[in-house]
Amino acid sequence: MPELTTTWGKIFANQGQIKESTLNYRNALRFSPYITEALYNLAWIFACHEDEKYRNGEEAVKLAEKLCGITRYNQPLALDALAAAYAETGKFDAAVLTAKKGLKLALLSGPEELVLGLKIRLNLYSAKQPYRHGLNQNR
Repeated sequence: MPELTTTWGKIFANQGQIKESTLNYRNALRFSPYITEALYNLAWIFACHEDEKYRNGEEAVKLAEKLCGITRYNQPLALDALAAAYAETGKFDAAVLTAKKGLKLALLSGPEELVLGLKIRLNLYSAKQPYRHGLNQNR
């Protein structure tokens, strides 16, 4: 059941139905609190969605820290989400350090799209700016 709920979360997000997406990710985590895909996607939405009504920096930090704990702070996507969450809460020094670690790991394992995205976001965090994404922008 949690996998189906996570799939629905992704489908709704791709259709721009963010409220429904977040509800499905939350339901998935209620069934199984360690679903990394749901933790990542929900943290990402809360950290940097372009519409402020969907952002919740503190919740994003909690979710991303849990995700990073599960992945032992060795997964570039998880670190990317945590860096974005830190930036959303104004913790730019922590965002820079976390993004640098994520970039270092991404340079070793790719993909190139993630490397480029992390470089862009690292520049924003260094300039004390959070990252915002729209529906059709790549992470």
